[in-house]
Amino acid sequence: MIDYLEDSYPPINVFETEDAYYVLLFAPNVDRDSLKIVYQRGTIYIQGYLKEPVETDKTKYYYIMEAAYGFFVREIHIGREIDEERIESKFKQGVLIIILPKPGIKEIEVHDG
Repeated sequence: MIDYLEDSYPPINVFETEDAYYVLLFAPNVDRDSLKIVYQRGTIYIQGYLKEPVETDKTKYYYIMEAAYGFFVREIHIGREIDEERIESKFKQGVLIIILPKPGIKEIEVHDG
């Protein structure tokens, strides 16, 4: 079972294929250099900083605000066996893509004595 902290921002999608688990984090205004990804004991930690797209020295009065800005941390517990040495990440058009490969099957030879 894959668990995560609900009601967090930016939004994520997590899915599985035959070969890997994928974590997609949708953050179009993220400061790419602020991204930090850590995998530890079956959990992926993602942190970064979402920049506000309109900078102004004037006071802003929001009427609707559904998008959050500032520092964020996402925590996703994978709870499945993965090949830690082959974890990859990409940042493409505001989407962080983390690929967690499933381990391959290793056949072990039986030797004499």
